[in-house]
Amino acid sequence: MTVPAKKTQKARLSQLLPERGWRVARVERDDLDWWAEEMWLLESLGSPVGYPTYLTFLVDPQGSGLARGVGDAVWAVLASPSKPATWLEGADASRFGLGRHWADGMPALFEYLASLRFNALNVRTAGPSEQSQ
Repeated sequence: MTVPAKKTQKARLSQLLPERGWRVARVERDDLDWWAEEMWLLESLGSPVGYPTYLTFLVDPQGSGLARGVGDAVWAVLASPSKPATWLEGADASRFGLGRHWADGMPALFEYLASLRFNALNVRTAGPSEQSQ
């Protein structure tokens, strides 16, 4: 029996997250819109400890109406600072492909997650006058 590629990618991501200072606090699979197979709530292990962000595994819009198993038709992961309301999230979110060369995009994904944490840390440490600028 072969393991679907997307399951392998999720397993690899879950291994890399703690190495990069994140933990999966919760996995949501039920009652999601068609475009989301799973949503992972991440929490920062580094400063600011507990800072939340989301990884959402996106279903290919062209395969959304088809019967599929877990991992089938997942084409990308969406990283966002809050729970996404749509698969077309705005400028504060970033999408990373899970196609053939998905591992090449992992450094960019972890750089993006680090930037979210860094920005959150700066907002928390800035004084009121600095935040309004």
